[in-house]
Amino acid sequence: MSSPARIAIGVSACLLGQHVRYDGGHKADAIVTARLGSHWDLVPICPELAVGLGVPRPPIQLRQSVDGKTRAVGIYDEQLDPSESLLGLGHRLGHQLQHLCGYVFKARSPSCGLYTVPVTRADGTVLENGMGLYARGFLERRPGMPVEEEGNLNVPQRYENFIERICFYRRWLDLTTKGMPRSGALVTFHTRHKFQFLAHDQAGYRELGRWIAQLGGRWHKDFDPNEYLVLAMGTLSVSPSAGNHVNSLQHLLGFFKTSRSQQERNELTRKFEAYGSGIGSLLPLLDELRAWAARDRQDYVAEQSYLNPTLAERDLRVWR
Repeated sequence: MSSPARIAIGVSACLLGQHVRYDGGHKADAIVTARLGSHWDLVPICPELAVGLGVPRPPIQLRQSVDGKTRAVGIYDEQLDPSESLLGLGHRLGHQLQHLCGYVFKARSPSCGLYTVPVTRADGTVLENGMGLYARGFLERRPGMPVEEEGNLNVPQRYENFIERICFYRRWLDLTTKGMPRSGALVTFHTRHKFQFLAHDQAGYRELGRWIAQLGGRWHKDFDPNEYLVLAMGTLSVSPSAGNHVNSLQHLLGFFKTSRSQQERNELTRKFEAYGSGIGSLLPLLDELRAWAARDRQDYVAEQSYLNPTLAERDLRVWR
């Protein structure tokens, strides 16, 4: 049996050390190149270069006009306006690069930034809440894709969350690569992720459950699975607390009431409580539960994605 293709993620090319910035420089990022690149394929994209601005090139900025529209224009020459080209490239690549499972964008870039790109208003004041036009166009085509700026990968919880969402998105692509799934396949997919959702956000877990329950016996033409994806990604975007992890672990332990002794279950519960108090790592607890499920033939538990991180995920995540 052939091994699955490696996960591929998009990356702003300057973060990979390519000299594509407006001044001919780069912004190589060690976490992206050394850490993520050790397990995943990194697809470099420089939108400003792709739309023909060249290297070096006049710098651009986001400017908000009187009517509230935001455009990317030259800092020194406002006649330079690649706004439509950047937005259109984002739309086009968002549609074409269906194999990508995530994307790392360059922070504060007028083409690639996600959260805090400076936007100069018509009155001269500057807001710092803009999104690069290429990034906006891309995400309009791929609203559920995991994305992050490189700086946030230095924040352990943001990094951990990003890795986990990418691995989830890969499984989603595996489900949908041949078209939208029928309702039964989506119910099975959801069932295998229930305890992962529960560990992240109990409200999101319940909302996803209600969405799945409303499917009933409908076939794929009667519902939009992308609604489910957006809900699922919203739930997984909530960073789980140690307490939420312990809650999920305790729920899973409940499946072993008849196959394991009270003493065994109490011993594992003590390990859960220690983890909840900040002692130890999550991964050994997941491994122990998965081993129990395999030995006791608890297939429902054994198939939970929560207990089955891939080899790459095991190495990339922090597991705190």
